[in-house]
Amino acid sequence: MSSTEKPRKQGLAALALNAAVLFAATGEDLSLEGLKSTLRSEVEKDPIDALFRFTAGAAWLFYQAEHDENPRVTTYADALVYISTSLSVGYHEIHPRTQAGQMIAAVVHALGPSLAASALRPPCEAQVPAVATNDAVVERLDAVLQELRALRLGSASAGVLAPREDGPGDSEA
Repeated sequence: MSSTEKPRKQGLAALALNAAVLFAATGEDLSLEGLKSTLRSEVEKDPIDALFRFTAGAAWLFYQAEHDENPRVTTYADALVYISTSLSVGYHEIHPRTQAGQMIAAVVHALGPSLAASALRPPCEAQVPAVATNDAVVERLDAVLQELRALRLGSASAGVLAPREDGPGDSEA
């Protein structure tokens, strides 16, 4: 193992340990399925919050992976700018130099655009299912119809000419 490979592998191991400790502290499942499920549920719950947390977390991880090896990543803000541009076009003058940085960049490039695209969707609690909306409209229309029928019956009993039962265009000859 060369002298440059050893620090890179140690950095990658430290990065993985940091990520594991963060997820373990939340009580989340650390399996791939658990991570995918957590990400999906967070995006569904509130897409903007999920995007902000993903971006901030990825920037922190990227900073931890790159700041000792990459002269263009000297502050968290440098890492944040790199990660935020990676959510869309991926253009910036920073390029990952470590294996951990490259892995983080790959994940951000793969997931970032879809997270950014979903950011302006309302949280799932704010979304009204179409069936509930349709049921409410039908219920309201039924109430209006009952009111109209009551008005027509009231008018007929008061001696006011009630509308005919046959439809428009039907005429008696």
